Amino acid sequence: MTEPSANGQRKPPPDPNLLTPNDYRRLRVKLDGRDPDEVLGAGQTEDFMQTMILAFKLREDPAFTWEQAGDTPSGAVFNMTGESDPPPTPPLEPSGSAPITPASAASTPKRRRTAPARSSASSST
Repeated sequence: MTEPSANGQRKPPPDPNLLTPNDYRRLRVKLDGRDPDEVLGAGQTEDFMQTMILAFKLREDPAFTWEQAGDTPSGAVFNMTGESDPPPTPPLEPSGSAPITPASAASTPKRRRTAPARSSASSST
């Protein structure tokens, strides 16, 4: 299970597919016009992580800098365990029928169905 971040939000995994068009615009400004995809796809793990940290931090703080992103531990921003969040549990809706309680289910035992017995006698006349 992922840990909530300091503001109570779930930490996203470091996935560039989670970036929005506005993330790319903010990154392009912070990277002085450089294409964020160049940095993300350059094969340098530290640049990739720093760019992803910068992108996510810029959502909350437009003054966040490249240097600050380089000093921020990735675990403080991202889920680095590889575990995904559990799927959301839908709210329970009343079905209109009374719920079965363990006591009422146990009070009426189910009868086993028996198959009709086959006759072993053959009719040959």
